[in-house]
Amino acid sequence: MDISAIIRKIDEFLERTGKKSTDPVEANEMLEKAGLLNDSDTRKGKPLRELLRRGLISHAYQPGGPRSSWVIPHSRKSDEEVIQSVQNISNTKPIIPPQKPITSSLLKIDFNDIESIKKYGFLGFQSIGSLYANSSSITKQMGIYLVLHVSQKEPKFLEQGSGGFFKDKDPNVSIKVLEEHWVKDSLVVYIGKAGSKNGSATLRSRLIQYLKFGHGKNVGHYGGRLIWQISNPEHLVLCWKPISEIEPREEEVQLIKSFFNQFGKRPFANLTD
Repeated sequence: MDISAIIRKIDEFLERTGKKSTDPVEANEMLEKAGLLNDSDTRKGKPLRELLRRGLISHAYQPGGPRSSWVIPHSRKSDEEVIQSVQNISNTKPIIPPQKPITSSLLKIDFNDIESIKKYGFLGFQSIGSLYANSSSITKQMGIYLVLHVSQKEPKFLEQGSGGFFKDKDPNVSIKVLEEHWVKDSLVVYIGKAGSKNGSATLRSRLIQYLKFGHGKNVGHYGGRLIWQISNPEHLVLCWKPISEIEPREEEVQLIKSFFNQFGKRPFANLTD
């Protein structure tokens, strides 16, 4: 089986039809006609889905998580299109209201599944690049937030990132440290919190501070600084969950514990619990 030929044929099909993506059923039918991959008589698209599950067509993805439908874009699909796909599936309201107090039943979250993150109560799903231009969509409430790496590619790390030197402290760490902290198969690279019942900080004010730090400004957002050593940090995605009835720090701690239970280590940019 020639995987390269299959990928080229799918690319040619997308270019010819003007489509941005296809699905296993449509693509497998086309590939069978081209003599590249026989389809199943009983379950259309199954042979191609098996290749996708094995990771042989690495640029294909499941925008809603492991149990959602496959999307097969052009092999030169850009990170911007991946970000847009994440934003598109996040337009519906979360099933769990963001104001509901946290309970043990709400701690079940898959940190590699956009749909699970959305159902937990997270909103926004905006790229850092878009928030640099306009941050008005971020709520003025206390809460928690996540930074997501949604690219289908492995990250490229920078020796010198874009983070600011707050109080003259170098925010950068070695490439070796970055590689050691990286968590494979997780969309979430940082879990943060904003505000408290006795404080005035909000998600908007805290995230604006975070973005300014990422632009090299001398501001106090040293936490989560490792994300600024990922190449093209403007492609990272931010989502947030407003909270009113408990302290954001409590939920932040619980989420970091849940993450550790899933992956055996903290999120990439969370250097402490």
